[in-house]
Amino acid sequence: MARGEFDLKKRPAAAKIDSEPNLLVIGSCSSTYQFDQVVIKVPRIDEEAEITQENARATKTEANVYRILGTHDRIAKCLYISPNNDMIMLEFYSHGNLKDYIGVHGPTQLMKWARQMIEGVQFIHSKGVRHSDIRLSQWLLDPQMSARLSDFNSSGYDECHVLGMPSQKALGVEDASRFMPRDCCEDNSVR
Repeated sequence: MARGEFDLKKRPAAAKIDSEPNLLVIGSCSSTYQFDQVVIKVPRIDEEAEITQENARATKTEANVYRILGTHDRIAKCLYISPNNDMIMLEFYSHGNLKDYIGVHGPTQLMKWARQMIEGVQFIHSKGVRHSDIRLSQWLLDPQMSARLSDFNSSGYDECHVLGMPSQKALGVEDASRFMPRDCCEDNSVR
């Protein structure tokens, strides 16, 4: 396989799951669990069937984005996607996300992370992907303390001829009424 490609149909042996799940977060579209050194994302089940269907659609969108992006040093490492696109397995990043890390330790490597974030956004845009929900909590820190972009469930993307995927409009809520806050640790959806 060429650089950036991975076989999403074959679950890697390193992703053997021996532990009980640890619920990390229940987000707007998905529930995320940690099993040993992997993270499993599945659609969040809601009382309303329509919302559950939208959550499943968001998980499928995220799965497609990981297929389009392949592997890259600025993107969370996707280990496996289920055949029905209803489960995504990612590498677990024990240092957490940039928002939480900076909140505790301060911006110790701010220039490095800023450069890496620009590289990540440049890369996804070069592949025709629009994240639609970029904020510090979407950037995970790998073992080398490098930033990796994650959480593509509200993303949009251009048609991908190589994978036979039609374009997908972004599902995110960002619009012109939103702006970046003055405090880098605040959420980016301040009105």
